[in-house]
This record gives sequence, structure tokens and C-alpha cells, in this order.
Amino acid sequence: MPRAHAGDPLPGVYTAVRRSERTRNQSQRVWETRLLEIPGLHCPKWFNGQIPAILDSESTVQLPEEAGVEALKARFETKTSPAFAYVKLHGSFGWVRKDRSDVMVIGHTKTEMIKREPLLCWYLELFREVLRNPGRNLVVIGYGFGDDHINEIIADAVRNSGRRLFLISPLDPKDFRDRLIPIHGFNVSIPNRGEDLWNGLGGYYRGTVTDFYCPTSTRLPERGKMFLADLGLS
Repeated sequence: MPRAHAGDPLPGVYTAVRRSERTRNQSQRVWETRLLEIPGLHCPKWFNGQIPAILDSESTVQLPEEAGVEALKARFETKTSPAFAYVKLHGSFGWVRKDRSDVMVIGHTKTEMIKREPLLCWYLELFREVLRNPGRNLVVIGYGFGDDHINEIIADAVRNSGRRLFLISPLDPKDFRDRLIPIHGFNVSIPNRGEDLWNGLGGYYRGTVTDFYCPTSTRLPERGKMFLADLGLS
């Protein structure tokens, strides 16, 4: 079960260790998860399955204010932890400000809402910086390309940095393309930078994420192996 480690370089880093233990009767396999962090947050319940059905005050997370975020930036840039940064660009249910108001960005004014929250501003900049770096691909699962501020960052990375997108979607590729690049006026809600996004596709995989791994086995199905090979990770 995930547990907090003393001396973690940033709050919010948890891990679970996988090991194989042999007994006379069986081999017991305990799963390992890589280090995971939500930069700037510290709430063990969010990582160990102990979140209650109805969030109580102990399960909510108060976000740092501007001075705290600046300190986090400096620590994040110099950290040596191998942790994966799990960044929620639009906040989350259960995240609150100092005045206990909710921090979850929804609706049609997301850009303005993000600008008012220092941690989310930093998260968006982290996303932009990662996509600017060479030699990286972007895997997209479950995003409908309906947010202009996200599309702008991705499309700029495609156009200026040669970034390639690898998309898992249940839609037929033609239907997905018509959503991005509408024809004959059928799509009245036109995604921002749709043509740039389509041209940035390095791979399109029709299906759902569970088609690419087996939850009861460490062995990947063929589609999962192909997907990782296309990403250069096999």
C-alpha cells in the first residue's frame, strides 16, 4: 500500500514497492508503482485508496498561495527524485483555496479562472515547457480537444517543435478528424487549431485504454506492445 517517505524532495510523493516473495507453496507478487507526485500537494489519502465517498475536511487539499508556489518552483527545478509529476491542469474536486472555496476549473472561462490561481498557472507553464523540449511525444487519452488554451499549447508544440501526438480514442478516425476539421458546417463547435492538431498525429489507435493492457497480468496484449513500440519504448 502506498506510503509517505520522510525526506521526499516535494510534498505529495508516494510509492509502493513490488517484489516477488517465494514460499514453499506459492509465489506472491506485490505490485510496484513508480514514484508519483502532484507537485505542491500533500495528502496521502489521495494515493492509498482511503478517500471517503463524501470528502471530509481531512481529505480536502489547500493549495499554496503565490509565495508558496514560487518556493515550490525552485525546489522542483533542482529535485533529484525520479518521480513522475502528475499535474491536474484544471484543479480537482476537493482542492480548496485559503478561504475554503473550491478550485476546480470548469465552464467557458477556464483561462481566466486559471490566471487567478498561482498553482494552476504554474501547472500550465510546466505543460508548455515539457512540450517544447525535443525528443518527446504526447500521448492523449480521454481529451476531446475542447479547451482553446490547451489546444494552443499543443498546436504550437506541433508547429514549432515537431511534437507528435499519439491518440487513443473510441471514435473512428474519420469521425475524429471531422470533429477537428469540420466540413460543410456540420460541426458548429470548431476546436481551436484543429488542423494543426490533426497534422501533428503520429499515431491514432481506435479503442479504450483498457485495450492496451491487462489489469490481471504483467504481460501486455499485442496492441499494448505495438503502442509502446510506436512510442519507442519497447
